[in-house]
Amino acid sequence: MIVGNKVANENELKDMSEKADTEALQNDQRSHGPKDMALSVVKKIRENLLFVLTLLAVFGGLILGVIVQQCVKPHSYDMVVILLKFPGEILLRMLKCVILPLVVASVITGLGAINAKSCGKIGGVAVAYYMTTTVMAAILGLCLVSAIRPGEGNTDFKETGGAVNADPNTNTLDTIMDLLRGAFPDNIVSATFGKHATKFSEVADTDKDGNDLGTTHLERSLKFVDGSMNMIGIIVFSIVCGVIMSLHPEESAPLMRVSGHVR
Repeated sequence: MIVGNKVANENELKDMSEKADTEALQNDQRSHGPKDMALSVVKKIRENLLFVLTLLAVFGGLILGVIVQQCVKPHSYDMVVILLKFPGEILLRMLKCVILPLVVASVITGLGAINAKSCGKIGGVAVAYYMTTTVMAAILGLCLVSAIRPGEGNTDFKETGGAVNADPNTNTLDTIMDLLRGAFPDNIVSATFGKHATKFSEVADTDKDGNDLGTTHLERSLKFVDGSMNMIGIIVFSIVCGVIMSLHPEESAPLMRVSGHVR
């Protein structure tokens, strides 16, 4: 009798397993219907909403640009372009406003949370990497400018009286020295607004009495360039702060909490 009950139970379990497999197969077949596929696509779009919106914005901008170029009258073209650029300018201003506190808080929090030995190694690698890539970019840019000479032969600047911002007399040594000089800013607040750079200016030659000789020479000077953030100086300052905070964790705990909340 016990054997019979065991066999009956095994048969019931087998029937239930077959029934569950059949229901699962039917559900899989239903899941391939148009409605379920549409729901799956909507779910994927929601999961990657930012990427989808970015693509739509890019294609929308291309289409809108073509429409404006073909349909807008020439006398109102400049005003339309200004109005279209305005939202983008607002977005870029907001992003630039967020960059500085994010970078400073991230570097300080990251280095302050580890031990001093690892902190020094990571900070040195970060500074060396940033300075190496910046020097390579500067050397590559100067080499390409010397070889290609972009804008040579263009008469637009002569006709309009415009001027190129880049100083053609600046050499690689000046660029490297400006980079190293910028890594140690004399004022961290001013480093957020601009940086010092080597500039050349023509100075008239005079004799001992101050009379103009009719000739000029180039004079090198260090000038503060506004509007370009001294990012390497800010990173070095943040690394030093992070190293000091890692050496004194108890005293720097309040600042660490503030940096963590900002990040």
